[in-house]
Amino acid sequence: MTGWSNQIVSTLIVAGSGPGSGLFVYAGTPGPGNPPIFWASSAATDPFGNTLSATAGVSGTGTFRAGNTLITPAGEFVYSGTPGLGDLFASIAGAASSDPFGNNSKAGFGTYGGATANQAGVLTQSELDLYTSTAVQDGVTVRPSVVVANATYAGELNVWSGQADGTDTQMVIKTYSSDCTDPARSAPGTPEVDLTRAGQVSIAAGAGPFVPLESFHAVSPGGGMTGLLTGGASVRVKLLPWNAVWCDIAFTWTGVAGGTFNCGNLPSAAYYPNVTRLFPLTTNGTLSSSPTMVRAFIPTSGGLQVLVPTMSASGTQTVGGSFIYPTN
Repeated sequence: MTGWSNQIVSTLIVAGSGPGSGLFVYAGTPGPGNPPIFWASSAATDPFGNTLSATAGVSGTGTFRAGNTLITPAGEFVYSGTPGLGDLFASIAGAASSDPFGNNSKAGFGTYGGATANQAGVLTQSELDLYTSTAVQDGVTVRPSVVVANATYAGELNVWSGQADGTDTQMVIKTYSSDCTDPARSAPGTPEVDLTRAGQVSIAAGAGPFVPLESFHAVSPGGGMTGLLTGGASVRVKLLPWNAVWCDIAFTWTGVAGGTFNCGNLPSAAYYPNVTRLFPLTTNGTLSSSPTMVRAFIPTSGGLQVLVPTMSASGTQTVGGSFIYPTN
């Protein structure tokens, strides 16, 4: 049936089997190199040998295409450019499957990319999975590198080292509210944060734990103190978690007579102890008076002092010590 124009057909039945059978609509003259813009067929090619998408057609087992988007029984697939292997950009699927070109897709709302197509983000009803692996779309079972879940817990973040064989290390951060039940408990959990990495909290050297944006603060030295710490400081302090303060002292002085080095105040009331505190310090000099110990004195007003007994010989003496105290 060719050459029809402005015809009305009340009933049209297309029947046939084998290559090239079906209903085909073309833009321009049908022929090799001009595939149909619409087709209803289960064949792999049209009558002129033009390739059609696998399981192409308009039936329940067919494929619908609009530009760079395909809809198949497995789901909806969007491509970055011409649909093909390695060009899958996004998918919506009820189960993990693959598109007509062999790209593996995840269950849920997925997006794929990266310089080597090794990244994916997948959103399901209660979970967001972020994948980074060379095996994201190659058919291998891959554990996501990051999972943000909000199902049983008020919030949960799982981070893996990225191994696919199940031997990788997992870090879990969980938060609970009073109306959320922890599966490991028989009652609703209380508000808390649980940090777990292989059964323990593990933090890389130099990374903390510290109060955010907090660093050491230099305290003004007393007269005669020559600082040995970073930046020439004699005394420095830093806030720590759990209402604690880290105090670090190292300096030299020259002389025999003991005395009190009146240093400056701590940076703010956040650093003040809740009761007057005395801490032992060490020295390379020989002490001749009692008490035979150098001490750091910190009252609740925050004015730090270093108390040095009389030395048995003159010369340059070194004093140092480091300690932590609570503020509550």
